[in-house]
Amino acid sequence: MLQCVVVKKMVRDLNFPLDVVVCPTLREANGLAMSSRNSYLAPGERLKAGIIYEALQSTQRLYQSGERDCEMLRRHIDDILSREPLLSMDYVSIADGMDGGEISGKIDGARGANISLAVFLNGVHRRTRLIDNIDLPEA
Repeated sequence: MLQCVVVKKMVRDLNFPLDVVVCPTLREANGLAMSSRNSYLAPGERLKAGIIYEALQSTQRLYQSGERDCEMLRRHIDDILSREPLLSMDYVSIADGMDGGEISGKIDGARGANISLAVFLNGVHRRTRLIDNIDLPEA
């Protein structure tokens, strides 16, 4: 969703007379974000990759319960994803919900944030990089 923050800011800054409409990510039944990269995954790998969205949703719930420390939120994601041996973390980013800048300390609940991540699924046929994100709404 960082792209949406950038586009909305550009529309505002350049005074374009239009509205930016952000739509939800399309997902498979297990929560895996739909992507052409998913075709590289074997059926069992595709099922296991659903843990990515589970980790994001769990972290969103932790945020909604009051946790604002980015390191704690990153650790929470890593703890969940480390349960699946096929996955290895590439990165986790927590970006400010208003300007998209990376947050290293605590999230300002009045601004919200977005967590984005990339993981590698080390499958039978190939290593596939999967990406996903979730908003942490303004509190």
